[in-house]
Amino acid sequence: PFVLTPFIHLGDGGSSVARRYVSMPHQIELLRGADAILAMTEHEAEFVSSMGVAAERIHVVGAGVSPERVTGGDATRFRTRHNIHGLLVGSIGTLASEKGTHDLVRAIQQLRRLGNEVELVLAGAALSQFERWYTGLEAPDRSGIHLLGVIGDEEKRDLLAAIDIFALPSRTESFGIVYLEAWANRKPVIAAEVGAVPELVRDGQNGLLVPFGNPGAIA
Repeated sequence: PFVLTPFIHLGDGGSSVARRYVSMPHQIELLRGADAILAMTEHEAEFVSSMGVAAERIHVVGAGVSPERVTGGDATRFRTRHNIHGLLVGSIGTLASEKGTHDLVRAIQQLRRLGNEVELVLAGAALSQFERWYTGLEAPDRSGIHLLGVIGDEEKRDLLAAIDIFALPSRTESFGIVYLEAWANRKPVIAAEVGAVPELVRDGQNGLLVPFGNPGAIA
């Protein structure tokens, strides 16, 4: 038997770039040829069904984390290492516009201009589009922003222990395992109200949802 877990990142609409990248002929052929498909969310399952896959072959299973692998970090060690003193917002994932990274940086800029002592730590590989945009910012607009790049497991646990708020206002999540990692560390979550994310992050219940691409709402 051929079992497929596609992890489809659908974006925020039928014409989104993300959706076009997961509905190419060879990908549809794989979906239709699978004996069973393990979908992360009902949102993903609906898309797979729209590609001509029979409902009885689609199973929504979600995802999970092992708490002992993502908890137990040293918050003081992290804050000392990166010279952080105020309220700290953290994000883990690829640094890119589709992940809402630009919007998150702009939100922090807004808060700091209003006199709020808040800093942002970004962990993950940066796409060239983000690097070009970020290096073009004036020095004051980069203050309070910490770019860590790709980090190891210990640094990730320390980051999750040290932050006050986790934010990933992305529009291209097939599920969002990192939200579970934040919750395992008892951290509040901010996410974008788009795609499959609202199935996981329910506004006002276990997190806060904001419109994608809205730095003011994030702030």
